[in-house]
Amino acid sequence: MKSLLFLLLFVSFGAYGQDFPMFELTKEGIKPVVLEFPNKNAEELYKKSLKWVKDVYKNPSEVLKSDTPNEKIRIEGYKQNIIHIVSIGKYHYNAIYTLEIDFKDNKARLTLSFNKFTRTKSNSLYLSDFHKDSGEIRKMYAPAKADLENYMNKLKSAYYNYVLSDKKDDW
Repeated sequence: MKSLLFLLLFVSFGAYGQDFPMFELTKEGIKPVVLEFPNKNAEELYKKSLKWVKDVYKNPSEVLKSDTPNEKIRIEGYKQNIIHIVSIGKYHYNAIYTLEIDFKDNKARLTLSFNKFTRTKSNSLYLSDFHKDSGEIRKMYAPAKADLENYMNKLKSAYYNYVLSDKKDDW
């Protein structure tokens, strides 16, 4: 009986995980993801998202670039060592990214974009460099693709969990 319960729990959690949208880097770029938030209207999502920005980012007033109440916010963030490339050696790159969050009742759409990745002032990479014309990932960029998808999905999960939490600050 215990193993049946365990199996049912595993299957139900597994099914949930499969439906959870993930950011993925393709030749066309990064498609937005839509997150579902049952029983949260656009105003609640907007307010909770602003609180997330204030709690997560070091200088929230500097990263918040656009703020349309109850509709959209745009954040410009910086991540050091976001990706690495293995060529003759191992090289780490930094990035400035834009995260747009659009709000509707019960859902938020997250759109992430990266202009370029920099190692030095004269050494930059672009998302278009990662793929061959056929759409296949270039071998040397495979670790960078994995790094980038990992970062994007951790950011998305942190946002999602924060918005869903009903944590009160009543110390």
